[in-house]
Amino acid sequence: MADMIGNTKAGEAQARQLERLRAELDLLHSINRALVGAASLEDTLQKVVEGITATLGYAAADIQLLSEDKRHLVMSAFSADSGVVRQIEKVTGLKIKGLEIPLFRQSVNWPVIVKGEPLVTQDMERVFADISDSNTLRKLAPMLARIAGFSGVIRVPLRSPVGIIGLLGIAGHTPLSEGDLQMVQHFAGQVGLAIEKARLEQQLREYSEHLETMVRERTRELEAINQIAATASRSLNLDIILKNALAKVLEVLDLKVGAVFITDERKATVNLMFHQGLPEDMVRALDVVDVGDGYPGLVVQQGEPIVENNLDAMQVGDELLKRHAEFKSIVAVPLDSKGTVRGVLAVLSEHKNRFSNAEAKMLATIGSEVGVALENAWLYEKSYAHSKKMEELSITDSLTGLFNRRHFYRRLKEELARATRQKHPLSLLVVDLDNLKGYNDKFGHLKGDEALRGVAQAIRAGIRQDVDTGYRHGGDEFAVILPYSDHVEARVVAERIRRTFEGFSFPGTSLSIGIAQHGGEEKVDDLVTRADTAMYVAKNFGGNRVYVEKS
Repeated sequence: MADMIGNTKAGEAQARQLERLRAELDLLHSINRALVGAASLEDTLQKVVEGITATLGYAAADIQLLSEDKRHLVMSAFSADSGVVRQIEKVTGLKIKGLEIPLFRQSVNWPVIVKGEPLVTQDMERVFADISDSNTLRKLAPMLARIAGFSGVIRVPLRSPVGIIGLLGIAGHTPLSEGDLQMVQHFAGQVGLAIEKARLEQQLREYSEHLETMVRERTRELEAINQIAATASRSLNLDIILKNALAKVLEVLDLKVGAVFITDERKATVNLMFHQGLPEDMVRALDVVDVGDGYPGLVVQQGEPIVENNLDAMQVGDELLKRHAEFKSIVAVPLDSKGTVRGVLAVLSEHKNRFSNAEAKMLATIGSEVGVALENAWLYEKSYAHSKKMEELSITDSLTGLFNRRHFYRRLKEELARATRQKHPLSLLVVDLDNLKGYNDKFGHLKGDEALRGVAQAIRAGIRQDVDTGYRHGGDEFAVILPYSDHVEARVVAERIRRTFEGFSFPGTSLSIGIAQHGGEEKVDDLVTRADTAMYVAKNFGGNRVYVEKS
């Protein structure tokens, strides 16, 4: 009878052992299936630890992966009784999932990670003490051990072809055996290889996606280059070529701010042709710049692109860009052909490190295409006597349509020489728009620009065509050269200009006009100074008046 009872017990133990082995095999198969079909590595690891606790009845299971700096273990997957987890998180103020556990020589995990030795311990207080390097939390270790109620912990290294990458751990409410250790080691071998496989697959996916993105971007860039080149080859119209190039570049790079410039025929100045999104003061400042000044002038002077992905860090450079802190990155490329720079294409971004090397190269390629088109257009215009337009662009103020400051001094020098040679009178008007700043502050800079154009309109209406010439001297100041006119005749013209502007609807503004008549061998700067002084006298008398400076 005793033998029968003994045999029955032995059979029951063997059945339990077989059932345990079957459960382990089923779990191993389910883990393998999870590793193959999981959407992400994080999901995979979580399924592994949940399978261990649910199928084999352990109190807890976790996977800790080594951080990149190898100074921490990151709790990448964790499964335990939810009530226990909530209590531990409440006491410590820490979230177990994602917890960074310090790795140091005295920690329980050190031999597992550094030496590859399994850990089998019943010292729960030490296990919980090592979850943080905070002395306050380490003092909570006895309480945490009581809350968890674990009787033993086993941790084994997770190995991959590149070495130890973390650990797999289990905890039980009863002491753990050699059989438990063997089981965890068996699972760890499978999990370590699977983690490495998943990591490689993830890297491969990311690299594949990166390549696909690069191919799409390069395709778009090539299409842009081809479209710009096609437009340039079909058209000799500068406006069409430049507008199309700027619009296409901004579209492809998903940018909002850009500009295109051309050089004057003598390569002395760089003139703003078209822009999108530039602040108004930048438009005014970049209207005409000398070669060597500002980023457009530097590109023309050096014949090389400017690529700056951190404008905040510039020690020296474009003062205008420094004043506009909203811009963080810029690429400006020459529009060149056969070594001759015909202009500049520039794009700006509000983000640091916005432009890649590939994008800078693409812009340089587009610059060369547009440069060739500009060269062709220039040759065409010269051949058919259309070079006048390019000359006018270089001497014309883009806001008002009057001649610009540079042309003013050149023309005044010529007219003074002729007046002296022919002994005929010549007068100069300096016209200032009163209260432009107040008008801008009240109505905005766009309305202020309209007022400046109104001054130009009044000047054109008040002077003799093909004899007198009007100029934008700079800012709110204008000039008018009156050949064959003495100061009496000049006053008539000045009053006509003043009254014409007075009839426009620009409330709070008026014109102060100073007049100086050329006196013999007088130099250009002296005549300008006298007319300018007369203008300030008019302003000091309250503005909206004409004052004649008599030499």
